[in-house]
Amino acid sequence: MFTIYNNGIVDFKSNNNPQYNKVEQTPSSSANFELEDEIAQYFNKREKEKSSAKNEEYLSSYKKVAQINQSNNIYFVKDIMATNFISIENSATLKDAYLLMEENKITQMPIVNEDKKIVALLDYRFILNTIIKNLKTADDLLDRRLWEFKFPETITTHPETELKELIKIMFTMRLGLVSVVDDEGVLVGLVSKSYIFQALGTFSNLEFWT
Repeated sequence: MFTIYNNGIVDFKSNNNPQYNKVEQTPSSSANFELEDEIAQYFNKREKEKSSAKNEEYLSSYKKVAQINQSNNIYFVKDIMATNFISIENSATLKDAYLLMEENKITQMPIVNEDKKIVALLDYRFILNTIIKNLKTADDLLDRRLWEFKFPETITTHPETELKELIKIMFTMRLGLVSVVDDEGVLVGLVSKSYIFQALGTFSNLEFWT
């Protein structure tokens, strides 16, 4: 199960697991598509709206993703996600976020609202680019609350998502970090590529690339 958030608002929700109900979104969504086709279709629609050439890269990548060995044991996101993590509320300032990331030597960090629901994934580069593009008003920008900024869309997953599906999405979309949220959108964990590599060493029968 994967959800795409646009500054705290659900833009798209994909669900292949029968234990969950399909959340209706735009008419372009279809419960009959495979997981990667659903997300590929979403990005196809979004990228067409933005007139971006990257759309073809997304679509071709999904067609090249290797099949998972279905004979292996089934592992879930909850088996490897970190539950002890650093996040920041959107009432904090951009400077607060920058200092927190510097202190903990991290380059990405989830932003949540007062209810701990996911809003966005803050990237260190976003802070630097924002400051560089607005050098004359840099001090003012650093003092602004995070809720005043428009952040890029972020892909999240659910604890009960099969690990093989998360691996496919992370490596296809080149995601270094994915937020894990529950049914209510509350942040409950994080998965990074380093956790994926650790899982490959721990679960000897987990194969995802052929």
